[in-house]
Amino acid sequence: MHDGVGTPREMVGDPRRSLLDGFVRAVSPCMTGWTVYGAAVARESESDLWQIVDFQLDKSVTSWQFTVNLGLHDAALETVFPEWPRLNTRKPSIGACQIRVRLGELIDGRDRWWPLGSEAAFETLRSELCSTLAKVATPDLERFRSRQGIADAWMGGSGSRWFAMSNRMVLAGLLKQVGRKPQATDVAAAEVAESADSPREPWARTVAARLK
Repeated sequence: MHDGVGTPREMVGDPRRSLLDGFVRAVSPCMTGWTVYGAAVARESESDLWQIVDFQLDKSVTSWQFTVNLGLHDAALETVFPEWPRLNTRKPSIGACQIRVRLGELIDGRDRWWPLGSEAAFETLRSELCSTLAKVATPDLERFRSRQGIADAWMGGSGSRWFAMSNRMVLAGLLKQVGRKPQATDVAAAEVAESADSPREPWARTVAARLK
């Protein structure tokens, strides 16, 4: 099984995995304050608020390419969305993140994959990824170190690529947590209205009720 993020079952024992893990360890010094978890690095930027950078292999076992996913997960919202995956803080996974974006989307709005290559090519690739992360990801990740920062950016329309594919009920939950309940109510009501007569309407109404 594979949902576009994380590690599909067929990759267990994949020889590419150890090579990618080694590459992530080589990249990690560029991200001060982050902890390595296999093919991902993560940090708890605020209590129960996690940021994850995940290096994902192509699901095809004949492909030696990887992409980079970035995600935000607020563990405090897990009771609002009990049907969504919970974050394992011992091994944080992008699959649990409530907000996700691909590094390529932040670069130029397109998906992007990099060749894993060999250990001999690590330095060139490491330099490229460190530079790219510093230019297009780190500034956003610093702005999003708090729930208030995420909510402000989302409401203000900045960092729109981060939030383009995210459910606005997450925004409503964040707004409620930072004490902006009237705005949270308005965002939830707008999501319910937009879901009218669609399969997602019952879920939207249920979540809106949880946020009251």
